[in-house]
Amino acid sequence: MFNHYNYFDNYGSRDTRFYVALQGLSKGNMSQGLYDNFGNYVPRELPYTDENALRAYAFAIVDLGLYLDTHPNEANVKILYDQYVAKYNEIVKKMENSNKMLNITTPNTDKVWTWPNCFPWEAKN
Repeated sequence: MFNHYNYFDNYGSRDTRFYVALQGLSKGNMSQGLYDNFGNYVPRELPYTDENALRAYAFAIVDLGLYLDTHPNEANVKILYDQYVAKYNEIVKKMENSNKMLNITTPNTDKVWTWPNCFPWEAKN
């Protein structure tokens, strides 16, 4: 079976204290040391799509940003944060170039106003 988590492998320099972005999104926490199972709940594995990647990187950016607020001298975490910001911006550009509207400020190049079939934050499952 294809392991979609490889897409989020922190570019080979994985800091083992943190989940990769998609796992962090699934568990609601980037820090492996802070995740506790709730009863018999098993976090759902999200398939790799550009929309899920965008959500995962946005989540990781916020969570790692909060971590860096209290640990500003952690250079490895700052590098990981910068990598996620770059990857997030890359996916945003890719989606905007394929005319997917991400928010109200996304350029709309059509002659008339068009709405997407589904916004990125709406579940497709």
